[in-house]
Amino acid sequence: MRQIIVLGLALTAVLAIPLTDEQKQKLSDVHGRCQNDPVTHIDDSIFEKLRKREHVELPSNFAAHELCMSKGVGLINEDGSVNKEMLRKSISHSGVEESKVEEIVNQCGENQETPEKTAIHLRKCLLKHAVQDHVAHHGHVHEHSHAHH
Repeated sequence: MRQIIVLGLALTAVLAIPLTDEQKQKLSDVHGRCQNDPVTHIDDSIFEKLRKREHVELPSNFAAHELCMSKGVGLINEDGSVNKEMLRKSISHSGVEESKVEEIVNQCGENQETPEKTAIHLRKCLLKHAVQDHVAHHGHVHEHSHAHH
C-alpha cells in the first residue's frame, strides 16, 4: 500500500489533498489497474526509492505509468490532454493561494508532444511548484502520515 503514496508525487502528496477513504480506495484501484498492465507496471522498489526521495533510474515505461495514473484519477483526459478543470480543482483544494492557482494551471496544464510527455511534464511541474510553495511541507507530512496504511 505504501507505493500508492508515491504515485501521489504529482497527485495527492504533492498537492497535500486530504483523502477520504473513498478517494484512497479509488487511488488504490487506479494504481492496481496500472500495475496489473505489463505495459505500465513499475517494480515496487522504484516506488520505495521515490518515496524515500532517493536517486533512482526511472524505467523506460515510467511515463506510461504516470499517464495511466493521471488518466485514472482524471487529471489527463482519454485523448491525452490535461483536464484543466480537474487540475484547477485539485490545486485549489491543496491550500495554494488562490492568486497562484491559474498560474500553476497554465504552466502545468500545457499539453506536450505526446500524452506520456504531458504526464511527466505535469508531474515535474507540480513538484516544482510544491517545492517553491508551502504545499511541499504539508505534502511531506501528508505523505508520511499515510505511509503505514
